[in-house]
Amino acid sequence: MAEVDETVMTPIEKAREQSPITALVTIRYQWVRTAGLERLLLHLADNRNPSLTGTLVLPVTRYDMSDPSFVEVAFSSPEMELEGILLVPKAEVIAILKTEDPSDLFKVGYRGRATSEAMDLKSVPDPPPPDVPN
Repeated sequence: MAEVDETVMTPIEKAREQSPITALVTIRYQWVRTAGLERLLLHLADNRNPSLTGTLVLPVTRYDMSDPSFVEVAFSSPEMELEGILLVPKAEVIAILKTEDPSDLFKVGYRGRATSEAMDLKSVPDPPPPDVPN
């Protein structure tokens, strides 16, 4: 494997190297809202419109399903300088996508975290009034 000069790595590439994503866990968005975790988890999510799909796709560094009621997922957000573990009720987990090689997740559509892209709210000027005859 060729060595990479760290001075030219993007923040996303550094995050992938430091905390490799091993799986994508899809959970019900309604549970996220009910649990009051929307603000935290939207920063971590891979999908950008969870309210439209009804799901939230979380990239996780590891998960554990040994508990009879909960799935334990570990996450890392270098942008937020945050690492943690979230216990999600099993009834709220829709799918877990895990590949043999974590780098294969990019082959199935995982684009990496781009939280600045996802949370960059820009003000848009009001559109001009419609040109409709009275």
